[in-house]
Amino acid sequence: GIRATNLWGDLEAAFLNTYQGRWQLSSDVVGNGYAQGKMLFWRRDILENAGGLIALGRDMAEDVASTKVVRKAGLKVRLLGNILPQPIGSRDWQSVWTRQVRWAKVRRMGFPALYAAEVLSGIAVPMLLTLFLTLNGTLNWASLLALPILWFGLEYLLARRAGWPAKPRDIATWIMRDAMIPALWVAGWRGQGFEWRGNSMKGSNGAVTRCPRTPWAQRPKAKNGPLDDPIACSSAWPLAACACDGSGRPDCDGDRGLYGVARVAEPLCGLCDLRAGRSGR
Repeated sequence: GIRATNLWGDLEAAFLNTYQGRWQLSSDVVGNGYAQGKMLFWRRDILENAGGLIALGRDMAEDVASTKVVRKAGLKVRLLGNILPQPIGSRDWQSVWTRQVRWAKVRRMGFPALYAAEVLSGIAVPMLLTLFLTLNGTLNWASLLALPILWFGLEYLLARRAGWPAKPRDIATWIMRDAMIPALWVAGWRGQGFEWRGNSMKGSNGAVTRCPRTPWAQRPKAKNGPLDDPIACSSAWPLAACACDGSGRPDCDGDRGLYGVARVAEPLCGLCDLRAGRSGR
């Protein structure tokens, strides 16, 4: 995350860079990479052997589904050596919190065992343990100061080495972020529902639904033809719910589609092209 213009934007970057980026790249180094991001590059044969694009709708996010498909094929997900920059701009507290809760639920539903240990990924639990050992006399009081200096000092060196933002305000948001991790971890365990840009959604067996799950063949036909009908979510198209806009029609521009999955729902977007009089994308 780069070019944050306010405190909450810096907090968003703190999650993206020296937290999620750090753990993602570290996991990839030991051969345990996870698919994540706005753009995924596939070998077509691997995806087709797994059932095609529909396979990416079997989990709450196509990132999770992609990771599972690749691993099931006996292969490994590989990440770029450097994370591509994402301009952040201005954020507000509520948008940062809801986004992190949503991502926490994605990780929990996709990889529950790994998520269970996530509460240990910030400084909060080590600080509590250090405080306990200090109070019972095992450690001296200087340990309470030494731990955060060492912890965030190493994070600062990583940020400088990687070219990530590391100004004094960035360091302050690293502390804020780690203080939030236990609360986010708890929120991630609470139910399967979440909010996406003002829309309430719910994960069901990994997939996400928002509009009615009417089988495609049972869709009512309007007198002006099927292209004038709302596109109902089909059981044969698990991703359709994610690519619909608020009216139930497919989100062909991808600006409201959950996790950008409109990019893997081209058959739906083809209908939009016809409705709008476009010959293609």
